[in-house]
Amino acid sequence: TTTTTTSASSTVPKPPATPDATSAPRGWTPPPVKKERSSSATSVLTTKMSARGKAVEPMVDKTSPVGKAAVTRASSEFPTVIVFDLETTGLSKEKSRIVEIAAQTFGDPKSSFTTLVNPGRFTIPSAVTALTGITNSMVSAADIPSFAMAAEQLEAFIDRAREARPGAPVLLVAHNARQFDAAFLQHEYRRLGRELPTSWRFCDTLPLAR
Repeated sequence: TTTTTTSASSTVPKPPATPDATSAPRGWTPPPVKKERSSSATSVLTTKMSARGKAVEPMVDKTSPVGKAAVTRASSEFPTVIVFDLETTGLSKEKSRIVEIAAQTFGDPKSSFTTLVNPGRFTIPSAVTALTGITNSMVSAADIPSFAMAAEQLEAFIDRAREARPGAPVLLVAHNARQFDAAFLQHEYRRLGRELPTSWRFCDTLPLAR
């Protein structure tokens, strides 16, 4: 794994979320939550998330005691949550390339991954360098992996994160993931003649923030 001191928090301005193609990366749907009945009333606590990864606030029946959810973080049905971010040469996934990948396992500050990515013949515009601090000389260094190699490193990191909770699905979380981060990842994988791993699901925090 190639580690850099570049901050992954500085990001290229991302395009507004608009409806995209039907082949968008898969969203995550949480497992059903069972209801616990009492002699007086029934309380329901549900969380809904569509195939697009858009979450709806939990709805609680305030007229009765809150039921105990059947699914907890210790359950194999609860996903391994990994927050990730990308830096790219531009906003268009067709005309731009990824130059940095960073990921952090939620709840485990020691489990993180970051690497610069060599974009090949693509260059980093000065405006992007001003925002991210990433230069063409940094990504063209001999020890900087291509996206194909960086993808293998990312998959290995995610596989290690899953070892703590075998069988749990993977939920990759990013801000504007649907239109930007997840879409870029999917395009780069397809450029290699591959699809995203089937165990990966994505959650976009932009609709939550709105």
